[in-house]
Amino acid sequence: MRGLFEKAVIIAGGLGDLGFASGKRLAEEGCSAALLDRKLIGGRALSIGRLSWEVDILDESAIQNVCESVMERLGLTSILLNAAALFVLKGIEATS
Repeated sequence: MRGLFEKAVIIAGGLGDLGFASGKRLAEEGCSAALLDRKLIGGRALSIGRLSWEVDILDESAIQNVCESVMERLGLTSILLNAAALFVLKGIEATS
């Protein structure tokens, strides 16, 4: 992953398994990462020295506010990684 040193990245779904692993790896490459998620998981972002924000990605104005806050803290963002997902588990209904 060459060329990522000192790049700023926003990771939507950053506190879930995939987003967090990505944030951790990008941190190892020297990126500044903002981990966004619907619910903050106590200290998870801080455990890898990254910042986190609680935000619902379906709320456009909230995203705008968070992006402005991220820009104030980290500068211009070079990378957006979307690891956010919402799973709705329903049974399969069959008809005969």
